[in-house]
Amino acid sequence: MTEHTEGHIVRRYDGELAQLRGMVLEMGGLVLFQLDQFVNLLGNSTEKLAKQIIERDNDVNRLDIESHRDVLKLLAKRAPVATDLRTIISAAKVVTELEHIGDELVKVSCLYIDIADSKRPQLDENLLQDARVMGKMAHTMLRGAVDSFDTVNLEKSIHVAQESRELENEFQAALQKLTNYKSLESDNNVSNTLSMVLVINAMERIGHHTKNIAEYVVYMAKGKDVRHVGLDRLFEEIYISN
Repeated sequence: MTEHTEGHIVRRYDGELAQLRGMVLEMGGLVLFQLDQFVNLLGNSTEKLAKQIIERDNDVNRLDIESHRDVLKLLAKRAPVATDLRTIISAAKVVTELEHIGDELVKVSCLYIDIADSKRPQLDENLLQDARVMGKMAHTMLRGAVDSFDTVNLEKSIHVAQESRELENEFQAALQKLTNYKSLESDNNVSNTLSMVLVINAMERIGHHTKNIAEYVVYMAKGKDVRHVGLDRLFEEIYISN
């Protein structure tokens, strides 16, 4: 093989890797937009906005399929090793987590449509407030995780993991409030309260998927699987351990 041919193959391979990373980032941007719309939905409950979130998921699913196709193509054609292999595997894992986040947002958006169709009273502001706070926290986390994948920034990954603990604490506090909610006398209020339990549970799950993304960035950069490592050991695993 001539040097010119080798150079051409390397450039094409680099382009394919860049294309895969670009699709992951595009998908991350779409899911971030979905999540931002959902936070807006919590403050402006409109069926139209809920349907827009659901429709946007078609684009997320398309990128999910296309990126996994490209992952398989890269593995089959290029037989990557070392850092390149970790990048491809991490990209596939991140895509899966993003697709799960999109699914969570579709489910909770459907709740709003169900409420509108059933003509139940709109959700109480007291019920919405904690969900709104959790939604904003999840959005900040997801933006940080997507940025950490883009720049392979381990400090951002650690920060996302730390924020996941804060989101979990917020979830437990919000769940306790809903359990003790004072206006459970009517069937409508019970139904709405149960809907909000599903919403805050979805925000907590989004936080979990986002933490997974941050952990895959660590694997991509360092080759370390930190999915089951607690926050107290995460810094040591990244910066101290060989």
